[in-house]
Amino acid sequence: MSDPLSITASIIAVLQLTNAAVSFLKDIKGGSEDRVRLRDEIWSTISLLEMLKYRVEEAETGDRHSRWDQKMSLVGPLNQLKHLLEKLVSKLAPANRVERTIQKIMWPFDKNELKEILLTIERQKALFSLAIQDYHV
Repeated sequence: MSDPLSITASIIAVLQLTNAAVSFLKDIKGGSEDRVRLRDEIWSTISLLEMLKYRVEEAETGDRHSRWDQKMSLVGPLNQLKHLLEKLVSKLAPANRVERTIQKIMWPFDKNELKEILLTIERQKALFSLAIQDYHV
């Protein structure tokens, strides 16, 4: 992910994963408070990622050298969020009909696991917010 286009592509890939996670979370009935909290946290990430995507695209038309460090600083946070969302979606996406039925009733995360997921998402959101502010300056 060394060029700006691949950074934009990574943002788009993460956006697709966030949308998939939100979609799966809508179908689950169990863990109502935790489910809503996780869904809202992921949902708020979507708007940050959209803003970041537009900032990166706008920076493409400007001075590439001055924005290179900013773009490269996104690599780590994007990869971390992508890996987290891939795990999340794989746990939320049941493989067969029986699992799908169970999944709709039972919440698949324990409190500690959920806490770690939420902390990771919050950390990445903070980094994305800083990047957006940096692109704005």
